[in-house]
Amino acid sequence: MIKLLLISLIFIGCSTTDIKKNTDNNSWLVQYQNINIDNIIKSGYKTIIIDYSKDGSDAHRFTKHEIAKLKKNGIRVISYLSIGEAEDYRFYWKKSWYKNPPKWIKYENPNWKGNYKIEYWNKEWENIIYTYLEKILEVGFDGVFLDVVDAYKYLDSNINDNAEKMIKLIEKISIYAKYQNPNFLIIPQNAEDLLKYDNKNKFLNSIDGVGVESLWFYKNKLQNKDITAYRLNFLKQLQSKGKFIYIIEYINKNIDTVKNLALKNNFYYYIAKPNAALDEIN
Repeated sequence: MIKLLLISLIFIGCSTTDIKKNTDNNSWLVQYQNINIDNIIKSGYKTIIIDYSKDGSDAHRFTKHEIAKLKKNGIRVISYLSIGEAEDYRFYWKKSWYKNPPKWIKYENPNWKGNYKIEYWNKEWENIIYTYLEKILEVGFDGVFLDVVDAYKYLDSNINDNAEKMIKLIEKISIYAKYQNPNFLIIPQNAEDLLKYDNKNKFLNSIDGVGVESLWFYKNKLQNKDITAYRLNFLKQLQSKGKFIYIIEYINKNIDTVKNLALKNNFYYYIAKPNAALDEIN
């Protein structure tokens, strides 16, 4: 989940002299703020996950030319897209919603100001997602990184029903995008255990891989071993079905340990700073 800096249109980034060349093809960059196209090219990353916009607004979304410049340098470019929460800094948000939100917007996430829990199966939200996808497809992104997929766990209703509705939404996103670009990647984040609700393989057949945060470490400390084992069970099942696995760890210690674990398991990975800001090339 991200909260973009809307109050500033000055995109600092790190200077080109500070960037070390990445030569590890198993490492993917994730950066949602302070994005500088030239710096990303210099970084050496060959797969990147960025927001579709420099500041979250439609006015400053990346252009076809900017995405093409990345791709001409051999970079695969994937766009962030939150499907489990509405964000008040996006093109679809209406000012009137602060006082009179539609019924499908439930409440503000107490941990992320400006992000709102929703009934993600609502038709109006579905149409918003299609419009969002069109903007992403139009400029040439290679895929989407679907966030807040685990929203199905946190609503006050039947979890089995909620999971089925999330799987249905992901299936619709996949069909919609792949109809226009069969090679378009669908990558849900933190959703590996949707597999246990996937009785008809709709989830499995809709995705190309999954992203997972904090698999081995949490705030620089070893993750609870039962949590790691539980998640690895689903990840290995997905991997056995030909889906790639992408890990994000928020650490500044034990970096070699994560690299070795990722390579041992044939996972892609990114090492981000513990503050989880994802606002620089690390």
